[in-house]
Amino acid sequence: MRKSVIILVLIFTMLPILTHGQSNAGFLSDNVWYSKDPFFVGDKIRVYSGIFNSSSSDIQGLVEFYKDSEPLGQAEFLVEGGGNLVRVWTDWEAQKGEYIFSAKITKAHIAGKQDEALSALVGSQTTTSQRFVDTDIDGDGIGDEQDEDDDGDGVADSIEQELGTDAKIPNSETEFEQKLKEQPQQDFDSDGIDNDDELKVGTDPFLPTSAEQYIEAKRVSQDATGQNSYEIRDTVLKLLPDTVEESVKKADNAVAKTFGEYIKALEQKKQEVKGLISRRNQGIFLDEDKNILWQNAPAVAHHFYIAFLSTIIFSLKTRILIYLVTLFLIYQIIKFYIRKRRNK
Repeated sequence: MRKSVIILVLIFTMLPILTHGQSNAGFLSDNVWYSKDPFFVGDKIRVYSGIFNSSSSDIQGLVEFYKDSEPLGQAEFLVEGGGNLVRVWTDWEAQKGEYIFSAKITKAHIAGKQDEALSALVGSQTTTSQRFVDTDIDGDGIGDEQDEDDDGDGVADSIEQELGTDAKIPNSETEFEQKLKEQPQQDFDSDGIDNDDELKVGTDPFLPTSAEQYIEAKRVSQDATGQNSYEIRDTVLKLLPDTVEESVKKADNAVAKTFGEYIKALEQKKQEVKGLISRRNQGIFLDEDKNILWQNAPAVAHHFYIAFLSTIIFSLKTRILIYLVTLFLIYQIIKFYIRKRRNK
């Protein structure tokens, strides 16, 4: 259990004590606060009260704490005169529900003189403090009634209800991925974009995506995978038999997916080089880590490097090198086969 101290200062207007010269003693002035707010089911709470005594005599007594109208606990106090303050408290393990906390002085007398009761203090009550105690399954500090994702697994409760999963138990990514595969044409986050379309461009099908975000993600996805080159490929493949067309498409898609990670890395390197050129043009010769830039290399070398990276990226996106190598191998195989036939 998470241990926490929740200070509930129980308040009273200063009450005069008419006997033995006591004139200012009682609970603190009208104020209530907590050292932790809110607190949740299972938290061990310590409820505090502060009693002030500015009279000339020491005072003893008993404070009764209440949760609603039920006794929560008792605490004895002894507060010295002359403007001193003591704390009294009781412990409670929080349970779910709406509660009203308060306290009352049930006994009060001059220290060491139990027969000299201070009737002006006995029966004094604090102002009340109302709090709702909620559960917090994922421990994020937000009560489940206010939390849109109770179990903290990254999928909102409303969507889990639609999926049929338990919003109170964290589910694995595998379980959610399976749900997406089973219902690709659904729109779990109700953003107007089907699950399958969001997966293709890399947006989250469980979180609302704006039209601008989707368009940008789709553009980035096309740049990274060479999606536009598929149009040329598909036009050419339509001239081939269906069986050959499907086989070539599957092989090409696998190659494109493999190249995707390399393309992203090369694009990042390309942007880094552009950043170095920009910094050099501004007369800055140290990078952010205080390393010397390529200040001794001519500017043309940087531009040549960018051109080189751009060429590699283009060839990976369009898979031109793969196609050329494949055609060359097919040519060599056919050439070898024809030569072998002639030698027979």
